[in-house]
Amino acid sequence: MALTSMLILWVTALGYTHFHSSKFGQLKFRKLSASSLTANVVAFGALHIVIGLFLTWLVSSIFGFAINVLGFAPDLLSLPEWLLNLNALGSPLTISPLIVLATGFSFFSAFKHKWFSPRLRRLENMTPAERAKELVDNELDRLLLEALDGEDYDIQNESNFLPLRVVLDTRKVYIGNVVKSDVIHQTTKNVVIVPLFSGYQDEQTLELVLTDMYRDHYNKLFKYEIERLLKNGLETLKQNDLVEHLSKKMKTELTKYAVTLPASSIKSASFFSVSDYEEFLKARKQKLEKYGSPTSK
Repeated sequence: MALTSMLILWVTALGYTHFHSSKFGQLKFRKLSASSLTANVVAFGALHIVIGLFLTWLVSSIFGFAINVLGFAPDLLSLPEWLLNLNALGSPLTISPLIVLATGFSFFSAFKHKWFSPRLRRLENMTPAERAKELVDNELDRLLLEALDGEDYDIQNESNFLPLRVVLDTRKVYIGNVVKSDVIHQTTKNVVIVPLFSGYQDEQTLELVLTDMYRDHYNKLFKYEIERLLKNGLETLKQNDLVEHLSKKMKTELTKYAVTLPASSIKSASFFSVSDYEEFLKARKQKLEKYGSPTSK
């Protein structure tokens, strides 16, 4: 009965979560099943109790050594009864204070690990996105977090933007700006992406074939917004104000084209350089013009 109560209290104190360092040095977080939780509680509880028993025995031995060898003899009438019993190692009364002190040490160690760990204190002060970087131990999740942290797509300045290419299990391909994902809450179920291009992966050659050029449409929207501003006599806006207005306007417009993808359907993902891809297409075109199509020979 006492052991059951102790286990219930232990579970309440430690919770159902488990933290440990991964082989990459990151802090990993996972929820424990009931069987794993019980095994952890029993194992660590037994370890703490053994350590507590040893330290309690050590204290009692030092106390006995001070009295019997060094001749340290305090007024026994002034000492509490439990302290006298502690010195009587052969007495059955020793069991009670040993268990109490061992249990106290055990819970103290657990509470110290739970609430006073520097790593856990650091996690509590982090934003959800920062905390996710420390806790995730999955390469796809790390890639999504990196994409979320990167520069957002800005139609006025595309040089600093590196889109993400996502290949689905249907071979459908989206290339664009990751604007939202529940990966920051350590559970990747959906990914929201504003596509710049979309297409498919050839079944035989696995070559990327782009069919929809959303970026061209975004450029048309951008030019239309500039024309609208000029038509309404807003050309007197300061350059900084104009840039800020266009940036906010385009971000609002682009969210209308956002696509929500279930993470379970993602087959692969990687960053994609639009400029490098355009250079590749240009070089391939020049090669075909010079040597002709390989299939025509």
